[in-house]
Amino acid sequence: MLATDFKLLYPILMKKDTIHIIPEKEIEGVGLVGIENTFQVTPEGGKRLTPGLDEIKIL
Repeated sequence: MLATDFKLLYPILMKKDTIHIIPEKEIEGVGLVGIENTFQVTPEGGKRLTPGLDEIKIL
């Protein structure tokens, strides 16, 4: 779900609620990898509260 998709959940999530999203994927031979983000619910969509980039670097 993208931050802008929070509009679809707005009747369920109240304004100023926060939601923590942890998308993860298992990579064979490596293990579970993922990123974490926290968003504040607004009428316009999700306002990102987590600093940094969503970029995943494979080392």
